[in-house]
Amino acid sequence: MQRLDATYSSVLQKLHELSGLAARLQGLGEIAKSTVQEFDAADVRCRSEFRSQIRGIERFNDELGNIELLRERLVAQKERVREYHERLDKVQERIDRHKEMEVVWRRRASSNHPHPPRSSFFLI
Repeated sequence: MQRLDATYSSVLQKLHELSGLAARLQGLGEIAKSTVQEFDAADVRCRSEFRSQIRGIERFNDELGNIELLRERLVAQKERVREYHERLDKVQERIDRHKEMEVVWRRRASSNHPHPPRSSFFLI
């Protein structure tokens, strides 16, 4: 009977140990579940942040394209302004030549006639 009591006592001790082990495993399971939920939440936040950053980069690329288009337009407008300046310079040269020719014409006319004419074809 003593042996039976010892075996019974041993079985009870093992059951108590198994019960404690089951409780610890259940606690570990709860911790693991909580950790997985935290990782899932962090994963969702990271994915959202990555999507947001990608959209920002895409908008930045769109803006770079717009800037490049504006730069091209600016270069074209500068070229047009340069061409207008060249045309204005040519017109100014023609005006200056006509003024010189008018001065020469007036001198000739005044040397041939005592009274110079009152109007000129080339006056501007």
